[in-house]
Amino acid sequence: MNDATTVCAKVQMYLLAGINECTPVTTTLWYDSTDPFAVRLLIEIEDSTYADWVFARDLLERGMHGSAGHGDVRVWPAPRDRSETRISLAGVGLESNYVQAIFTARSADLHDFLACTYDLVAAGAEEINFERELTHLLADG
Repeated sequence: MNDATTVCAKVQMYLLAGINECTPVTTTLWYDSTDPFAVRLLIEIEDSTYADWVFARDLLERGMHGSAGHGDVRVWPAPRDRSETRISLAGVGLESNYVQAIFTARSADLHDFLACTYDLVAAGAEEINFERELTHLLADG
């Protein structure tokens, strides 16, 4: 779903569980121009149960070209196949034995998603509505 303020894309990713083992995972990337610096990654764990991650849009962009991120979210091109991008999430919540989960996705899918977000809000044109943010924070109490 895309409208005047949001971009939403289903992206097939794979959870890397071992050297030659990967599991397909249903994910959705979401961008809302009212929060122009962030993207959301929703990972379907079970039917109607999702892990929801929010991280910087430019982290995803930078990670497609070289290693980016320090901490809970890291992104980098796959070492042998630059047509794939890896995303590492710490404490992803998929299962209790996952301290860190590494996903791989087609770089072209991520590029297409990012291109749509930049059509809404160009890089460098991001602005924060401080009044709206303050009202939102105060309402959450």
